[in-house]
Amino acid sequence: LFKHHLKGRRYLEKGTTYYYEEVEPVLLRNLGNLEATRPANDAPIPELVANLRRAMEVGADHMNDLHWRAWAGFKASDNKIGPLFSKITGRPEIEAADLVLGLDHMTSRVTKRLIGLAVLVKSDPWLSEVFSTRDYQALFTRGNGFRPALRKFRTRFRSLLKTWGCRNGIGYGSAWKPPDPTWNMQPEIPLDSIGSFARQDPEKQQRDHLKLVEKRKSAIRAVRKKIGRNSDLLKKFEFELIKV
Repeated sequence: LFKHHLKGRRYLEKGTTYYYEEVEPVLLRNLGNLEATRPANDAPIPELVANLRRAMEVGADHMNDLHWRAWAGFKASDNKIGPLFSKITGRPEIEAADLVLGLDHMTSRVTKRLIGLAVLVKSDPWLSEVFSTRDYQALFTRGNGFRPALRKFRTRFRSLLKTWGCRNGIGYGSAWKPPDPTWNMQPEIPLDSIGSFARQDPEKQQRDHLKLVEKRKSAIRAVRKKIGRNSDLLKKFEFELIKV
């Protein structure tokens, strides 16, 4: 276990993590294998059962092993960015939160994709009506594909489901049970999210996200400027920044 922790620490010192270097490649390979060997919907029952067993074994391995191995290099009390930020800048620790605004990760990416699709929906009267009435069947009805906006929507929605279609529930942290349908099984879940964003102001949400990203970059530049030529302190700051 200690060797495992040290390996994760070495990855952090290189500006990456054990998850990105060791766990994610295994996840993607396992998911790719499942997709490649998935039988047709009308395949014999024994083939479908065998495929289900493989999927359950992979899922169990992900949740019971890989999920926990991903924390290599981190400690429960390892978040030192706040005190370090305050020491460097003289500002309250709470302001260190600016250093992580608008980060790019899997949860923020799916939100951006949903908002982007909402912008597309708002730009087209036909799509707007479909989402207003929740007539989602019209999105996939043969013969409607002559509409340019719908063709673009279908392509982007398929891409969304290819990456996030195995999610359960209606959002991060929502209560769910293993038997609950995934987004692939029940696309109404992400479609309702798109509709919700479309009823708001998705263009403003896109602009606000870009502002958060710029605020984060500006905060990091300000800290580096305060550090100046102190290479040891800069190295320590960059290391703590990677961890958050």
